[in-house]
Amino acid sequence: MEQLKEFSKRAEEFIQPAMTNPYIMAILKITLTLYASSIAPNPPDFMKGLFKNTYFKMLALTLILYISQVDFQLSIILSIAFVVTMNVLSGRSALESYANYTAQYTPTATSKLIEPHIHIHPSCINVTNDQLIALFGGDTLKLQESVNQAYKQLLSSTKGTANEVLQKFARAMGLPYNVRWEEPTTAPLVATLLINAGVIVTEKCKPPSDGNGEWRQNFTDPEAVASAPV
Repeated sequence: MEQLKEFSKRAEEFIQPAMTNPYIMAILKITLTLYASSIAPNPPDFMKGLFKNTYFKMLALTLILYISQVDFQLSIILSIAFVVTMNVLSGRSALESYANYTAQYTPTATSKLIEPHIHIHPSCINVTNDQLIALFGGDTLKLQESVNQAYKQLLSSTKGTANEVLQKFARAMGLPYNVRWEEPTTAPLVATLLINAGVIVTEKCKPPSDGNGEWRQNFTDPEAVASAPV
């Protein structure tokens, strides 16, 4: 018993300076009041809304400190400092009033990017990906002769395999990025884009002709393009 009394006396002497300090006592009372209340029953919904408001928290803390015989101005300062400090230490903004919902939020994996698909030209419906790759893997100079002047520079500067050049060319002409190359409708879509650029894909899948070859000339002759009526 004597040892216990001696230990208690030493402990009191150690903590007495802290207990007589009004600032330390104020923080201690706030902490005990707030976190000891976790054993309390859940409040009604309308009270939960109040307790989530930062400014209401500051008002309540000010009253707690004032009742605890702390100076009124000091009560306001300490309550604001306590709330702001806890918010910052918790990774929220200084005056954050809402709970962190990101821990419970799980994004859905079923969403899909929706972009408009290009209408497929009827004459290009049966074009295959192999036909397109063969087109870009053949005589590129011959291909450039039939390509719209606006795409000639792109085609001449694009390097890589026939498949890589085809994909880069199709994306540059507006093929949506949500379209996958393994889909069966991709080749007809690309073929439609190609004929819009002036490329002759197959005997049937090709740009329209006015019978005199003027359409082809307008797309391959820079002077004709520059002098064309707007």
